[in-house]
Amino acid sequence: MGYTGYTSKRPRSILVIVGGLVATFSLVFGAFFATPQLHYALTMDPTPVEMTWQELVENGLTDNAHVRLTDVAMLSENPLDGFDGLPGLDQREQQAMFLQTFAGEKSPLIVAPTGDAANSVTTPARIVVPYFVSSIESAYEETLTSGTLTGRFTLVKSNDSANEFADMLLAARSGDLSGFSNGMGLGDESDGDKNGLDAMADDVGSIEVEDGAELASDETNATEPSQEQSQYVFEPIHSVASPQQAIQWFVLSALGVALGLVVCGAGGPSILCCFFFQGPSLLSLLGFPMRYGRPGLITRFIYAAIGISLVSYGYEQLTVTGRIDQLDGDLAYCVLGYLAVSVGSAALLGVIVSLAAQKLSTSTKPKTTTANKPNSKMSYAQACGMEADDAIGTRRYVQKQLSISDRSPSGRVNEAAEKLVKVGFSVPKTLTGRSAEGVSIGSVQLGCQDMVVVETEDTDDELQMRMISILEDGLTLITLSPGRCSVAEKRLGTSGYYSVCPSDDPEVLFSFHLEQTVSMAEKRKTVIVSFDEAELTDVCEFANRIFADIQTQYGEAYFEIGDARHGRFRYPPQPIRQEKSKAS
Repeated sequence: MGYTGYTSKRPRSILVIVGGLVATFSLVFGAFFATPQLHYALTMDPTPVEMTWQELVENGLTDNAHVRLTDVAMLSENPLDGFDGLPGLDQREQQAMFLQTFAGEKSPLIVAPTGDAANSVTTPARIVVPYFVSSIESAYEETLTSGTLTGRFTLVKSNDSANEFADMLLAARSGDLSGFSNGMGLGDESDGDKNGLDAMADDVGSIEVEDGAELASDETNATEPSQEQSQYVFEPIHSVASPQQAIQWFVLSALGVALGLVVCGAGGPSILCCFFFQGPSLLSLLGFPMRYGRPGLITRFIYAAIGISLVSYGYEQLTVTGRIDQLDGDLAYCVLGYLAVSVGSAALLGVIVSLAAQKLSTSTKPKTTTANKPNSKMSYAQACGMEADDAIGTRRYVQKQLSISDRSPSGRVNEAAEKLVKVGFSVPKTLTGRSAEGVSIGSVQLGCQDMVVVETEDTDDELQMRMISILEDGLTLITLSPGRCSVAEKRLGTSGYYSVCPSDDPEVLFSFHLEQTVSMAEKRKTVIVSFDEAELTDVCEFANRIFADIQTQYGEAYFEIGDARHGRFRYPPQPIRQEKSKAS
């Protein structure tokens, strides 16, 4: 049995943990991957811009970071060549060994112009390839094949002590690379062994390409150590997502953060959750005013205002301050905008979920008796202003006395009862009711594993049937056959729930009642009470009292119903004590 209205709310730590983990993962994914990828995708066109090495370093990038450099070559040998063909290593192990070897390498691989363009280098800017396996493979393969380099180029500025690229070209002309062996990752040089450096100097000073041109430089390319140095970093085109895919990642990550925060805020952490999952537990405090039906109109308005403000602020940071669709955009402000949009969306989603949950709960939450009970007291002015038709009189509820005999009913009552016997109900017994209005005769049966009581009565005009079940938390469920003109189709009160079946067939009525009972038991997280044959009159009398109370709550009848006890069943309703023999 779950938590009902008679007990306090239990903690929902699973929501806190799952929601917190989803929000954290989505936040990290969006901040460190989705947002940068969106910036890269929005600043690139499908068609690359063709430029020479000199045009790129002198004029810079246009509004398109997708560039194809012509007449370029790599300044050094491919570092991956030393890891190919190692015995006992597959490609993945070779790449792992390569990354481990060059993990601390600070000097990237340099892209240089070829032919006559190399002699006109007048800027300290340089184009580099970072030590990533995919970048190195793409750069060396394309430059060796066609002498071009196609991909995304990003401008990175830094203050360096000297322009190593210009000095590198000068050293290559002079054949002296001793000062750059460690900085460029060419190895340590000893006094007795300079063959490796001399060979590298020859390669740098004169790199043969397909058209026979050579790399060269002039001494005027040397720069002062204090000069600011800029670099263009190469990325292969396949490492950048398409605009459609980048937008999908960005939106999904933002929705993941919003949904995770809503789920985390909807749960209440337990003591163990607060001890082992401090982060999600603290995060769940954001939804404390919105959980367990606490929020009112003002609370929802505040959350909605905060959400709209954060979304607006995040949009401004993304588009105006961060310039996510421009090359000179600032990723730090873009990430800040992403965080603001995600948290603002969570606040708005929390308001929507709160409204939907409140609307859904009205279908299962009983209405209070005080709000619907007719007021029998009025002021003197109200009493004087009443007309005869406006007067509403209440009367004390008088219980109808019922008795059961073993004789079989007759007529239409017996025919309907026999149909229920075929589906597992007991043999019908005669039920006699005595009240101030007269005497009524019908039948009563018990079935469905002793969880449903059926009353059948033959009036002058029609055959009326009523099925009764009671939940363990005290709620009574009544299903009526059609034909009662003064009865509404369905009503839910604090003490019970009744509905009218559209068919008067006994088997259809039983199926309809069983469906309603099981559904209500699942919603309230409780079970159905089992009856004993000796309790049939108690159940029927208790159901009559509950039916009168429901009609009074909705203003369809006006009874003053006092406290009463019918065996195990008490009014006002209380949780039912299940019999041990039945519960086992």
